[in-house]
Amino acid sequence: MTRAAKSELIDIFEQFYRDYYAEEIREFAQKYPTEPRSLYIDWADLYQYNADLATDLLAQPHQVQEYAEEALRLYDLPVDVSLDLAHVRIHNLDETTDIGALGARHVNTLVAAEGIVV
Repeated sequence: MTRAAKSELIDIFEQFYRDYYAEEIREFAQKYPTEPRSLYIDWADLYQYNADLATDLLAQPHQVQEYAEEALRLYDLPVDVSLDLAHVRIHNLDETTDIGALGARHVNTLVAAEGIVV
């Protein structure tokens, strides 16, 4: 991915945070790092904001999550705190996969699995 594309994706995430998660990020920053170190993003919110980005997240989760976390680090916070070690977690994926159906085709993709691990 080109440097310009990477910068553009980070900018898209920053705008997404401003539009959808400003209050959550403000509360997260006030508790960080003593409380959980992850900001949870609802996949449906991301899909509503930018369907292509949400789809890319499913196909290339490590890379897109890196951009989401970089955008969180760059987010202009009202408190003097650094979110350098904060993580972004995606939840409420659109589809779930039965845990027994997980296979090679799911490697390096983001999936929500249902089932019981014994």
